[in-house]
Amino acid sequence: MIRDFLIFIANFFIIEPFQAEMSEQLAAAKAPQEIVQQVTECAASAPGVLAEKFSADMIGSTMTVFKVVIGMTSAEAVLSAEAPACAQALSAAKPFLEAEGA
Repeated sequence: MIRDFLIFIANFFIIEPFQAEMSEQLAAAKAPQEIVQQVTECAASAPGVLAEKFSADMIGSTMTVFKVVIGMTSAEAVLSAEAPACAQALSAAKPFLEAEGA
């Protein structure tokens, strides 16, 4: 039950905003479909990874979500640090995001 709640929190505050923003920015930058697919797979794999991390450290995870909500850190930074697939996907997407001015 707690794991489900943690997945909900991660999805609502981190993953869904990340996925929406990345989709918009990559589309605007006309990134290749392969890059878009990598970012999509990152977002799909992230809930389980974040739930595991969050369940191991409830206070730290609460602070992480709070920092994302108030803008002290970005969802990209959290996902890059916590989910290996996201670090690779964001690294591949970075040239397109920078070219777009993101």
